Amino acid sequence: MKCCKATDPACGSGGMFVQTGDFVNGAGMAANHTMTFYGQEKVEYNAQLCLMNMAVHGLTGNIKSGNEANTFYNDAHHLAGKCDYVMANPPFNVDKVKADKTKEAGRLPFGLPGVNKDGDVSNANYLWISYFYAYLNEHGRAGFVMASSATDSQNKDKEIRKKLIQTGHVDVIISVANNFFYTLSLPCTLWFFNKAKTEACANKVLFIDARNYYTVVDRNLNEWNDWQLKNLTAIVWLYRGKKEAYTKLLAAYRKAITAELAEVKAEVQTFWQTSAGYAFIGSKDKEKLENQLDELQQLHDQAKTLPELYVLVPAYEKLNKLVSATVKGILDDMKALKGKAKRDYIDQLTTPKKVKVNEFKKALTARVENVEHVIAPAQVTLTEAQWLTDKFADGTYADIAGLCSVNTVEDIEEKDYSLTPGAYVGVPEAKDDGVDFATRMKEIHAELLQLQDQSNELMATISKNMKEMGL
Repeated sequence: MKCCKATDPACGSGGMFVQTGDFVNGAGMAANHTMTFYGQEKVEYNAQLCLMNMAVHGLTGNIKSGNEANTFYNDAHHLAGKCDYVMANPPFNVDKVKADKTKEAGRLPFGLPGVNKDGDVSNANYLWISYFYAYLNEHGRAGFVMASSATDSQNKDKEIRKKLIQTGHVDVIISVANNFFYTLSLPCTLWFFNKAKTEACANKVLFIDARNYYTVVDRNLNEWNDWQLKNLTAIVWLYRGKKEAYTKLLAAYRKAITAELAEVKAEVQTFWQTSAGYAFIGSKDKEKLENQLDELQQLHDQAKTLPELYVLVPAYEKLNKLVSATVKGILDDMKALKGKAKRDYIDQLTTPKKVKVNEFKKALTARVENVEHVIAPAQVTLTEAQWLTDKFADGTYADIAGLCSVNTVEDIEEKDYSLTPGAYVGVPEAKDDGVDFATRMKEIHAELLQLQDQSNELMATISKNMKEMGL
């Protein structure tokens, strides 16, 4: 394979290069032999971090820093029209960029964004977008993160966006939820350009609204887990007609489900063995756990297709509850006992004997956590597999309300050249919850009247008490 040129004109600490290198290496190719990485980073310290980050991951690159690496004013590597790939996560909404210097530096195939009375570009989002496009060669592809506002901004930005759309090279636009970055809480958008589209995708754009599809890490951070990322990629595969890749993903799901079941069984089967080197041997629920494991395995073995495996989700939940109930039962029994009776009870359940009470309780709690730890990812895998196959069962792309839509350049023109996915995918169909609206409203009204009566009684009691207190 020939050596491809990849650039990140706002490379920061090199995260895009590292991710690209991991992807290329994971595909069985040596990144340093198949890719040449070029980066520009104005801040010297960040550029040094970039080189160090790449070195740690076994990558080499040509990284320029300092004033010559200010992308607004310099094409430091002279790469305009020469890159196979561009990937970037540039700073959003940069202001006070000198328009005259920017114009001299070129790489503006669609012209300058709006310039204010001070001669500055007051929002550089479309400078970045123009650069990313300008760096591509005749078959180049770009992927970058951008502020959500850029999909629908007006005035000069809109004129640039219109010209860009009319090239036919906008490929995919994905809306992302908020809190996907440590330093940015606002929602953003992923843009993808492709100058080598297939005939089937020519003059079309795939819009994906993924704002409601993510995993919560904590109150300040969301992410796509590995399966969610693969599912979103699968939508793009199907749009591009790559059904074989989709089929391989389904096979990967099935393989993972089988492997995770084996892990769950192994963990539960060792539930009775503690890290302290003794075992629980007398629990009345031991047989119930073993029977539930047999049921899980039977459900797995009976499934001929991937969707038939989804019955494992409630079966896993049943197992989780059974494990928790088993431990709760033992702890409740212990709580009701005192002194020698408690000591004898623990000795009946463990071998060797004379295990300390607190150590025994701690070990039980740890076992529950260990079982939950292996069941949780198994449930996630099944849930994400079902999410995908429920929407694209036969491996054929279809527009899904609230999620994805393929639109032509003419469609986008009718929407006044907006690239906001929500404008095209619409909203998901409301699911019928089986509740009769009129009946439920009557129930709610009756509950409200009852609460009002209780409130009146409480207020009367409070008033009476206050009078008795002389208040």
